[in-house]
Amino acid sequence: MATFSTTQLSLYTSNPYSNAFPPDPISLSKAQQLKEPSHPRCLQYVKTVVPKGGNRRVRRLIKSRVKRNSQAFGERCKKYRKEVLRKRRIYRDLQEKRDGLIARAAAKVAAQVAAKYPRALSEAEAESDVEGEKKTMPEEAIKGKLKKKLEEFNLKMKRKSTQQTPT
Repeated sequence: MATFSTTQLSLYTSNPYSNAFPPDPISLSKAQQLKEPSHPRCLQYVKTVVPKGGNRRVRRLIKSRVKRNSQAFGERCKKYRKEVLRKRRIYRDLQEKRDGLIARAAAKVAAQVAAKYPRALSEAEAESDVEGEKKTMPEEAIKGKLKKKLEEFNLKMKRKSTQQTPT
């Protein structure tokens, strides 16, 4: 047969264990502190039965409760994992769609530039593969173009710096 311990619990407090062990007053003498407290004169306290953990049946009940809780936890984990995978799929699809839109926009801009500047397109074609051989400009021509671009850039920067008014 199972053994039970009893504790006194308060009916009128929010925490049932708050009045189970009232704090000892400091002003009492040692003899008064060791003396048993008198029982309450009203029905403020009720005795409750708390089973001890040594009982096999109680342990079995607790074990089944733990098992049920772990199964519920596993189901919650599966649900969460499914949700995460679904969101990843959605994000990947959106990323692919965004990449496609960017590629289309870049192709559109390239077509507009080619229509606006046909000479630039013909130079790019001249530098591309022609019958397996690459037609490249000589190094001196490339250096000359780069120097010219650098000089234009420097002139532009000088103009900008002179046009700015001090604040």
